[in-house]
Amino acid sequence: MHPAIPLSHHTAKLPVEAALQGSRLAYTILQPAVFFQNLAPMWPQVLRTARFSAPYSRHTPTGFVDYRDVAEVAAIALTCDRLACGSFELCAEHGLDRHAITAMMSNEAGIPIEAEEQTTEEWAATTAFPGTDREKGLLARMYAYYDAHGFTGNSLALTAILGREPRRLRNYISQLASRGGKT
Repeated sequence: MHPAIPLSHHTAKLPVEAALQGSRLAYTILQPAVFFQNLAPMWPQVLRTARFSAPYSRHTPTGFVDYRDVAEVAAIALTCDRLACGSFELCAEHGLDRHAITAMMSNEAGIPIEAEEQTTEEWAATTAFPGTDREKGLLARMYAYYDAHGFTGNSLALTAILGREPRRLRNYISQLASRGGKT
C-alpha cells in the first residue's frame, strides 16, 4: 500500500507500476496493507510475556488486511476483466493502534496484554529476523516512518471488489487464539 511513500521497498515498485500503466497489457495492481498474518509468529511471545511490542509508537494508526481477502481479489483479477487496468489499495481496517489490537488480544486470550514499544535498536537486538543486515536496516527505516506518519488506508475498494465486508482483525485474532497460533 502507498507505493509513493519515501521508503525504498515502496518506491522501488513505482517503475514497475508505471511500466504496466504505460503498456497495452491488461494489468491489475494490488497494493495490500499490513497482513493480519504477520501477527502469527509473534503470538506465542505475546502469550508468554503478556505484551505486544513493536519498534514504533503504540499510538501509531496502522491499516491491516487478511491475505485471504487479497488472494480472493487476485483470483477475481485473474478470472475476469472487471479489475483490468486498475490499481487498488487493499485495506480491511484502518487506524488500529497497538492499544486497540491488544484489547482484542486480551479479550481472545483471556489475559491482560499490554501495548508496549521498543526502540529500533532493542528490536534489532531481540528479533529473530532471518534476513540480512541490509534488510533489517530497511525495516528499521520503515518503523521510523510508521512512528512519524502511521500507515493506514481505506476499506472502500476492498469492500467494493469483494462485494462484502472484508475479514476483521478481531476474528483473525480469535482464530489465532483458538488454534494456538497456527492459521
